[in-house]
Order: sequence, then structure tokens, then C-alpha cells
Amino acid sequence: MGYYENQVKKEISKPPNEITVIDSAYVFQGKVDFTMEYQSNTRPSIAFKNSNGTTVYTANASLSKTTLYDFRKNPVLNVRKDESENYKFYTGNNTDNLIGETRPKKSWHAKKYTISCKNTTTNSDLTLDMNAENNYRSCGIFVGKEKNNAPMICKILKSKTETSDNDNLQFSIEISPDVDYLFMLALCLVFIEKYEKKYNKKEE
Repeated sequence: MGYYENQVKKEISKPPNEITVIDSAYVFQGKVDFTMEYQSNTRPSIAFKNSNGTTVYTANASLSKTTLYDFRKNPVLNVRKDESENYKFYTGNNTDNLIGETRPKKSWHAKKYTISCKNTTTNSDLTLDMNAENNYRSCGIFVGKEKNNAPMICKILKSKTETSDNDNLQFSIEISPDVDYLFMLALCLVFIEKYEKKYNKKEE
């Protein structure tokens, strides 16, 4: 069984401790499901829909920044990339409040990133692993190392479609209970940018 098949098969599970990065209002006791829709030729180019099909968040990307908006069109967070392909996450629309950052990891088997943030529930630093299949068909976010069977707290899967159009895509997102879902959506923005860069060769 290949890496992609393993990620598809693996089920999400609760973390050892409740994870709050942005606010406890985004932490639910039950599993949270979203659909992420990406359309490269529209604005907003990214939409997150809940299980009822209602668009609850949208996102627009510029050269080095992606901003996530709620359904009232208020900016709730932004993701900024530096020249080294590292990403930093901030609340709102500015850089006043840093809540996390990524660093790439070397791997032949997957596209891997280390996520550093602070868990305000435990008031301690938290490190997550974000591992995407090389063709970005799947991605898992783990509390610990995937190879050590760490809990997968978020899973992203590309939806199968009849066409291979990389300009119009859908991904399913599963987020486990006791996890700040808004921070997981921020990580999804990194994932879709990496996908877009790989397949559409868009200039940055």
C-alpha cells in the first residue's frame, strides 16, 4: 500500500490535549467537516463550505499573502510567505499577532512541514507535522511524527472528478474534535498554495 492509500485509510483521532491556537470558540467537541473549493480564475479563489453546503469562509491570495475572511467578509487571519518558502500565520489582516509558522522538512516520500505554534489550552509550545502526498492528493496534520503512529487531527483529500482541470478543484477536510478548526483552515491555505504552485506554475 502506497503513501497516498495509507493517508486515505487512516482515520482522524483526538489529540492528547485540547488544541487552541486562535480561540476556544473554534474548538468543538465533535468532528468538523469542510469542503474547500478552489477556482484559480475567480475572486475569492478559495471557499470553505460547511457540511450543509454553506460558504462560511473565503480567501484571496496576493503575491506573498493570503487572507481568510468570515461570512461577513471580516478578515480573521492571514498567512504570509517569505523568500525561503516559510509561512507565518497572524490573526486579522496585519502582522501584530503571530500565532504560528512553518518550516519545510526534507523527505523523499512526501512534502513535509513542521508547524510551530502555542497551545493556549495548556499554555505550552506545540509542534505539529504537516505531511502532503507528493502530488498533493492528500495531506495529514499530526500531533507528533506520522511514522510513529501519531494522532492525525486533520485530513485533506482531493475529491475525484471526471476532469483533470487543476483550475477548479474540491478537497474534503476532516478535523478531529478538540482541535482549533480555524487554525487547521490556515494550514489548508498553505496546502492549496503548494498545490497551485506545483500544477499551475503561477508566478509569485
